[in-house]
Amino acid sequence: MILGLFTLTITISAFLLFLIQPMIAKLIMPHLGGAPTVWNTAMLFFQACLLLGYAYAHAGAKWLSIGNHMRMHGVLLALSLLCMPLALVVPDLDAAHQPIVWTLSALAFSVGFPFLMLSSSAPLLQHWFAHSGHRLAANPYPLYAASNVGSFAALLSFPLLVEPLLFSGQQMLGWSWGYGCYIVLVVCCMLRIGRHTQPIPAAPQAAPVQPLRATQWLYWIALAAVPSSLMLGVTSYISTDIAAVPLLWIMPLALYLLTFIFAFGGGKSLYHACQRVYLPTVLLLLLLVMSRGSFNLGVFLAHLFGFFVIAMMCHGRMNECKPHASQLTQFYLCMAIGGVLGGLLNGLLAPVLFNDIYEYPLMLIAAAILYPCYKWRGLHRRSLLWLNGFVLCLLVFYGLHDQITHSEWHQAITNGVEGKRGLDWFIYLALIATGATLLRHSLVAFTGILVVIYGMHLHIERVDGLMRERNFFGVSQVVYEEDTNANAYYHGTTIHGVQSRDEAMRLAPISYYGALKEVYASVPDTLNQLPIAVVGMGMGTVQCYAKPDQHVDYFEIDPIVLRIAEDRDYFTYLSDCPGEYKVYLGDGRVEIAKMDNQRYGLIVLDAYSSDSLPVHLITQEAVAIYKAKLQPGGLLAFNITNRHMNLRPILSAIAQDLGLQVYVKDFSSEHPLSYNSTWVVMSENSDALDAMRSHYDEWLTIGQRTKRSWRDDYSNILHALTLTQGWYLPQPAQGQ
Repeated sequence: MILGLFTLTITISAFLLFLIQPMIAKLIMPHLGGAPTVWNTAMLFFQACLLLGYAYAHAGAKWLSIGNHMRMHGVLLALSLLCMPLALVVPDLDAAHQPIVWTLSALAFSVGFPFLMLSSSAPLLQHWFAHSGHRLAANPYPLYAASNVGSFAALLSFPLLVEPLLFSGQQMLGWSWGYGCYIVLVVCCMLRIGRHTQPIPAAPQAAPVQPLRATQWLYWIALAAVPSSLMLGVTSYISTDIAAVPLLWIMPLALYLLTFIFAFGGGKSLYHACQRVYLPTVLLLLLLVMSRGSFNLGVFLAHLFGFFVIAMMCHGRMNECKPHASQLTQFYLCMAIGGVLGGLLNGLLAPVLFNDIYEYPLMLIAAAILYPCYKWRGLHRRSLLWLNGFVLCLLVFYGLHDQITHSEWHQAITNGVEGKRGLDWFIYLALIATGATLLRHSLVAFTGILVVIYGMHLHIERVDGLMRERNFFGVSQVVYEEDTNANAYYHGTTIHGVQSRDEAMRLAPISYYGALKEVYASVPDTLNQLPIAVVGMGMGTVQCYAKPDQHVDYFEIDPIVLRIAEDRDYFTYLSDCPGEYKVYLGDGRVEIAKMDNQRYGLIVLDAYSSDSLPVHLITQEAVAIYKAKLQPGGLLAFNITNRHMNLRPILSAIAQDLGLQVYVKDFSSEHPLSYNSTWVVMSENSDALDAMRSHYDEWLTIGQRTKRSWRDDYSNILHALTLTQGWYLPQPAQGQ
């Protein structure tokens, strides 16, 4: 009975703990432009709260009696009820200029106290159970596996059930009722133990408990920090190329929790299997997909698989060296410290220290150093030296192979296998063969580090260009593309602006914006002198459509984008094209809502390309704001070119619910500087759209719509992913 009560309480607490994370993070996204780093910053907050909760549990176990600790905890739980029902508290700060401070403040004021109470549940209840006198009290660690089962169930239920079926207000209210039920269960646990607490029993045939050394603490912290950092690194990789939405945040976090379930719930064979395949197979697999730069379903699964293996390896090792139950709270405190350190690296330090996502491969090096050596037998040590020397020679040769690319045997190896990168496969296979012979821990770590540094070299070589810079909103870079004689701006892996260096095409609206010519020409004559609004400025290409006396308002959240667009060394659209412009720095929806109603004749929404879809810019409330800023009869133009999601039915549903006419057209171009694109146009003025269709072919009605319009408190990203076929296919980096 008592075991079931404690198991249920821990499971419910973990369920609530991990259900609120994507729930509240989704609510703050509209204020921060949909950047993937929002989730990393939120995870840092959650991990810091987890650390405080574990520290509170450890301090209570060390300095308070069980009875006094229960009484104090009961008072704190009662005080946390003052925060119910939960609601988002928006801090009075500038989200665009202080995004990290804004995010941490919003989370602290909205969910901080209840989250802190839930964070302490796992170690606290396990400590109390160890004093219950139950026959399993000497080993309460399986309760931690039950905790992670609850966490895993929460992460699965949010994208599959909670998000599609409930509005945000209903989600928060339901969570608040669940929190009340959790407090009732904790009180039942307190009453069940009552005054009849007993000392923690010694494990059968166990040696005397020894004080923990500092090296043991550091080892636990390192084992916890590596998977924590990798989880956020993987999340950044996949959400940057698809969308910053809970569905994609949850997948790595769910795998992270699943490794805890297996590691502490008896998955020893799985741990040893992961131990065997990590070096070099999984490590090389990750480096292979990172060096390619493209993104598709296979790459997506490779990142998730590699992360699962490494996390399982680290957490399995933690389970192997866990201490006696009397030192349980110290163990969990170290685990929480490691989680926070991983979050600090990815959420705060990496955007400042690195100009690309280098924390990901750096954590692969750390995993190689922590690798628990699996000793292969029957191989002589001297063979290791020869094989490692052979691999080093291969690496040196590959670094110089540009000098000898005309040799006949090199042509034979690379023939038909992506040219220059074809030799990668040969080296990877050689490294796999080498890694299988490793006997000693030091050689394992050395080889792992060597492979990762080599992979980082390939990555740096691939993305090197005119400039590269990183901030809260992602990685920006400008690259000169010699084959087209043009400068291109990339955000993540997606191209957002191109300008030719040829004088004849220097001010031509290329990339995706050639298609905008048909839309611009269809604006009614009475409105074509009014200002133009552009949400998502890119490199200012839309300025080329402005008349000499016409004004263009740009709304952009990333200050790096503005700086690059105005730097004549890279792009000159803003300085050389006609008309005047003004840039409003901040979230596009928030800033355009501040403008006068009926100010514009044309609004261009160019924030839906393939990296990090900002969902809050494509809801019914958002489109209603855009509509209010248009003169009657003006046009809304949406660039919905996207590698992974089909946004047509979503916009169709919104347009129908707002009483707007809507048409779509797929544009294709054979010019190397113009990309295939998809544009949707909405208007109240059917005459303007009919005129556009009569002058230009292939503008079509959208044949389907979602059953429910996306709103601020409802969106279903899973449905958007399943609507498109392109998600399953390799696509060009420019988002065609």
